[in-house]
Amino acid sequence: MPVPKPNSSVQGSSRSLVLGRLLLAAVFLLAATACTTTVKPQVGLMSDPAPALDESVDHKLAKMSVEELLRDGNRHLVQGNPQLAGLYFNLALMKEPDNLPALYGQGEILRQRGDYVGALPTYEKILALDADSPRALLSLGEAHLYQGYYGKAAGYLERVLEQAPEQPQALNLLAMTWDGTGDTAKAEALYLRLVTIQPRSAAVHNNLGVNRLFQGRYQEAIVSLRTAVNLDPDNKRTQNNLAMAYALNGEESQALEIFQHSLGKAAAYNNMGYLYMKKGMFNDAEKALLKAIEANPSYYPQAQKNLERLQAMRTSEGR
Repeated sequence: MPVPKPNSSVQGSSRSLVLGRLLLAAVFLLAATACTTTVKPQVGLMSDPAPALDESVDHKLAKMSVEELLRDGNRHLVQGNPQLAGLYFNLALMKEPDNLPALYGQGEILRQRGDYVGALPTYEKILALDADSPRALLSLGEAHLYQGYYGKAAGYLERVLEQAPEQPQALNLLAMTWDGTGDTAKAEALYLRLVTIQPRSAAVHNNLGVNRLFQGRYQEAIVSLRTAVNLDPDNKRTQNNLAMAYALNGEESQALEIFQHSLGKAAAYNNMGYLYMKKGMFNDAEKALLKAIEANPSYYPQAQKNLERLQAMRTSEGR
């Protein structure tokens, strides 16, 4: 979730920014977190090469109608084969360059890959052809949000909600956008609307809980995050958010227990050490980080980096 900066006061803004950075930084320290990268495709093309075709297949594809190409493209997309789906959508666009279903198919492939930059030209072309397309507006809002362009994201998402005020995905993305701009109160209002629309959604309760973490309302955050964990007990990210809420609320033993369950002992102590460090509890931080190394010597490099950060903070503060 993006780093917020509340509107209420300068002091509240600073506090929330610091907490936002703390939470984001902590996410990168979680042992269960994996990193992925995407390659930007050229405009209008899929980034993966098309599968090799023999002459008979090539001839068959050339004879297929646009409707048949779209049918098979969508079938392959549903079956989890975006590479082959992209071939069919591209062939359809060669026959009809402004075919909206084929453009939507291309955009969805790029969106699923997380290549929001690559998807932008496709959705912009769709919007040029259909100025009120909720699907294109939603996708453009999402793409700009994940690139940190909050003003543009809000503009597109608000246009979706003008057409469908209770559209859940638009409400959620706009709430995340307001969190990104620092208007956590506006974001919370949207999350609360979502809770009434999707009361059984763990993701909605998780996002509401993190929003309240940003505002420093830790006890309320715990309530929301516990609801999210109860709805989706196996979600590690939600468990870790709950652990951070307990830690920031001063309930370290419960935080450590959850971290241990979701990440393992070494990572749990490393995370607690990091949180202690950010709270200025340097002695507790050092003990926790040393326990992380003791619990799993192979975890040494990560915990050692935090010990080095701790020493630098102590030196700068004369402690």
